[in-house]
Amino acid sequence: MDAPLPRDGLSLLDQVREQMPEGPVRDRMLGQPARAEGGWCVPAPTPEEWRQWGNPAGVSEEALARLAHLAAPQPVRTLTQPVRFTDVVDELPMTGVFCTVGGTMDIAGVQALVATGNPLFRQLAEPRWGFFELATGHWPMLSAPDALATVLLRAAAGEGHRVARPEGVQ
Repeated sequence: MDAPLPRDGLSLLDQVREQMPEGPVRDRMLGQPARAEGGWCVPAPTPEEWRQWGNPAGVSEEALARLAHLAAPQPVRTLTQPVRFTDVVDELPMTGVFCTVGGTMDIAGVQALVATGNPLFRQLAEPRWGFFELATGHWPMLSAPDALATVLLRAAAGEGHRVARPEGVQ
Protein backbone atom coordinates (compact mmCIF):
# COMPACT_ATOMS: atom_id res chain seq x y z
CA MET A 1 0.00 0.00 0.00
CA ASP A 2 1.47 3.31 -1.17
CA ALA A 3 4.95 1.77 -1.36
CA PRO A 4 7.25 0.33 -4.00
CA LEU A 5 6.66 -3.20 -5.22
CA PRO A 6 9.05 -5.39 -3.22
CA ARG A 7 11.50 -7.16 -5.51
CA ASP A 8 13.41 -10.33 -4.83
CA GLY A 9 17.02 -9.68 -3.87
CA LEU A 10 16.60 -5.96 -3.20
CA SER A 11 16.27 -4.06 0.06
CA LEU A 12 13.96 -1.11 0.51
CA LEU A 13 16.95 1.23 0.25
CA ASP A 14 18.11 -0.52 -2.94
CA GLN A 15 14.72 0.31 -4.41
CA VAL A 16 14.91 3.89 -3.17
CA ARG A 17 18.27 4.25 -4.94
CA GLU A 18 16.85 2.71 -8.09
CA GLN A 19 13.40 4.29 -8.28
CA MET A 20 13.05 7.43 -6.18
CA PRO A 21 13.84 10.75 -7.84
CA GLU A 22 16.70 12.84 -6.48
CA GLY A 23 15.65 15.16 -3.68
CA PRO A 24 15.39 15.63 0.06
CA VAL A 25 12.98 12.73 0.71
CA ARG A 26 15.28 10.31 -1.12
CA ASP A 27 18.31 11.68 0.73
CA ARG A 28 16.52 11.28 4.06
CA MET A 29 15.54 7.68 3.28
CA LEU A 30 19.09 6.78 2.27
CA GLY A 31 20.41 8.46 5.44
CA GLN A 32 18.25 6.42 7.82
CA PRO A 33 20.91 3.80 8.63
CA ALA A 34 23.24 6.57 9.84
CA ARG A 35 20.52 7.65 12.32
CA ALA A 36 20.31 4.17 13.83
CA GLU A 37 20.93 4.16 17.56
CA GLY A 38 23.35 1.47 18.58
CA GLY A 39 23.72 0.66 14.90
CA TRP A 40 20.46 -1.24 14.71
CA CYS A 41 17.41 0.89 15.54
CA VAL A 42 16.20 4.05 13.75
CA PRO A 43 14.31 6.34 16.17
CA ALA A 44 10.61 6.88 15.55
CA PRO A 45 9.81 10.20 13.86
CA THR A 46 8.68 13.20 15.89
CA PRO A 47 5.36 14.90 15.00
CA GLU A 48 7.31 17.52 13.01
CA GLU A 49 9.19 14.80 11.12
CA TRP A 50 5.90 13.09 10.27
CA ARG A 51 4.61 16.41 8.88
CA GLN A 52 7.77 17.05 6.90
CA TRP A 53 8.56 13.58 5.57
CA GLY A 54 5.57 11.31 6.03
CA ASN A 55 2.89 12.73 3.68
CA PRO A 56 0.19 12.98 6.37
CA ALA A 57 -2.36 14.61 4.02
CA GLY A 58 -5.82 14.23 5.54
CA VAL A 59 -4.54 13.17 8.98
CA SER A 60 -5.83 15.36 11.80
CA GLU A 61 -3.38 16.94 14.25
CA GLU A 62 -4.81 14.73 16.99
CA ALA A 63 -4.24 11.56 14.94
CA LEU A 64 -0.75 12.72 13.97
CA ALA A 65 0.13 13.29 17.63
CA ARG A 66 -1.19 9.81 18.45
CA LEU A 67 0.83 8.29 15.60
CA ALA A 68 3.99 9.96 16.88
CA HIS A 69 3.26 8.90 20.45
CA LEU A 70 2.65 5.24 19.56
CA ALA A 71 5.34 4.90 16.87
CA ALA A 72 8.17 2.53 17.67
CA PRO A 73 11.79 2.62 16.53
CA GLN A 74 12.42 0.76 13.28
CA PRO A 75 15.06 -1.95 13.05
CA VAL A 76 17.57 -0.77 10.44
CA ARG A 77 17.63 -4.14 8.69
CA THR A 78 14.01 -3.59 7.58
CA LEU A 79 15.60 -0.97 5.33
CA THR A 80 18.86 -2.67 4.39
CA GLN A 81 18.20 -6.43 4.22
CA PRO A 82 17.27 -7.74 0.78
CA VAL A 83 13.86 -9.38 0.48
CA ARG A 84 13.84 -13.01 -0.64
CA PHE A 85 10.83 -14.60 -2.33
CA THR A 86 10.04 -18.13 -3.42
CA ASP A 87 8.30 -18.90 -6.70
CA VAL A 88 4.99 -19.19 -4.87
CA VAL A 89 4.75 -15.39 -4.80
CA ASP A 90 4.23 -15.45 -8.57
CA GLU A 91 1.00 -17.40 -8.00
CA LEU A 92 -0.59 -15.14 -5.37
CA PRO A 93 -3.24 -12.51 -6.07
CA MET A 94 -1.73 -9.05 -5.67
CA THR A 95 -3.15 -5.61 -4.94
CA GLY A 96 -1.64 -2.16 -5.26
CA VAL A 97 -3.20 0.76 -3.37
CA PHE A 98 -2.01 4.23 -4.36
CA CYS A 99 -2.54 7.19 -2.05
CA THR A 100 -2.74 9.96 -4.61
CA VAL A 101 -2.65 13.17 -2.54
CA GLY A 102 1.01 14.12 -2.60
CA GLY A 103 1.90 10.67 -3.89
CA THR A 104 4.21 9.79 -6.75
CA MET A 105 2.31 6.96 -8.43
CA ASP A 106 -1.21 6.15 -9.55
CA ILE A 107 -2.95 3.68 -11.84
CA ALA A 108 -2.15 5.76 -14.93
CA GLY A 109 1.52 5.65 -13.90
CA VAL A 110 1.41 1.85 -13.66
CA GLN A 111 -0.19 1.69 -17.09
CA ALA A 112 2.61 3.90 -18.46
CA LEU A 113 5.27 1.65 -16.88
CA VAL A 114 3.69 -1.46 -18.38
CA ALA A 115 3.44 0.30 -21.77
CA THR A 116 7.23 0.74 -21.86
CA GLY A 117 7.52 -3.01 -22.47
CA ASN A 118 10.16 -3.28 -19.74
CA PRO A 119 10.05 -6.90 -18.47
CA LEU A 120 10.30 -5.61 -14.89
CA PHE A 121 6.79 -4.18 -15.15
CA ARG A 122 5.19 -6.88 -17.33
CA GLN A 123 3.79 -8.76 -14.33
CA LEU A 124 1.65 -5.74 -13.36
CA ALA A 125 -0.60 -6.47 -16.34
CA GLU A 126 -1.29 -10.04 -15.22
CA PRO A 127 -4.91 -10.73 -14.21
CA ARG A 128 -3.84 -11.52 -10.63
CA TRP A 129 -3.07 -7.81 -10.11
CA GLY A 130 -5.74 -5.31 -9.05
CA PHE A 131 -5.13 -1.63 -8.35
CA PHE A 132 -6.97 1.00 -6.34
CA GLU A 133 -6.51 4.70 -5.67
CA LEU A 134 -7.37 6.58 -2.49
CA ALA A 135 -7.47 10.38 -2.54
CA THR A 136 -5.46 10.80 0.65
CA GLY A 137 -1.88 10.85 1.93
CA HIS A 138 0.32 7.93 3.00
CA TRP A 139 -1.68 7.09 6.16
CA PRO A 140 -5.18 6.11 4.95
CA MET A 141 -5.75 4.03 8.08
CA LEU A 142 -5.80 7.39 9.90
CA SER A 143 -7.13 9.76 7.25
CA ALA A 144 -9.67 7.56 5.44
CA PRO A 145 -10.22 4.36 7.46
CA ASP A 146 -13.67 3.59 6.02
CA ALA A 147 -12.48 4.05 2.44
CA LEU A 148 -9.41 1.90 3.14
CA ALA A 149 -11.55 -0.85 4.68
CA THR A 150 -13.76 -0.80 1.59
CA VAL A 151 -10.72 -1.08 -0.69
CA LEU A 152 -9.31 -3.98 1.33
CA LEU A 153 -12.64 -5.82 1.20
CA ARG A 154 -12.86 -5.25 -2.54
CA ALA A 155 -9.28 -6.47 -2.97
CA ALA A 156 -10.07 -9.61 -0.96
CA ALA A 157 -13.01 -10.18 -3.31
CA GLY A 158 -10.66 -10.05 -6.32
CA GLU A 159 -11.73 -6.62 -7.50
CA GLY A 160 -9.56 -3.73 -8.60
CA HIS A 161 -8.54 -1.96 -11.78
CA ARG A 162 -6.68 -4.21 -14.20
CA VAL A 163 -3.86 -2.77 -16.28
CA ALA A 164 -3.78 -3.64 -19.96
CA ARG A 165 -0.70 -5.10 -21.58
CA PRO A 166 0.21 -3.16 -24.75
CA GLU A 167 -0.58 -4.78 -28.08
CA GLY A 168 2.18 -7.06 -29.30
CA VAL A 169 3.86 -7.35 -25.87
CA GLN A 170 3.90 -10.83 -24.38
